[in-house]
Amino acid sequence: LIGLAPLVLRGSCPQCTEQEKKQIKKVLAYVQVNFPKEWNKMLQTYASG
Repeated sequence: LIGLAPLVLRGSCPQCTEQEKKQIKKVLAYVQVNFPKEWNKMLQTYASG
C-alpha cells in the first residue's frame, strides 16, 4: 500500500479500492502529525510531480 501513497497524495489512485485509500490516508495523516519533516519531504517529492 505504501507504494500507492504518491498517487493518493496527488489525488488520484484509479487502481486503489476505497478501503485502500482510507488506509493510506490514515497512514499519511499519522506521518503528517508525528513526522512533520518527513511529511514535508514527501510533499516535495511526490505532490509536485
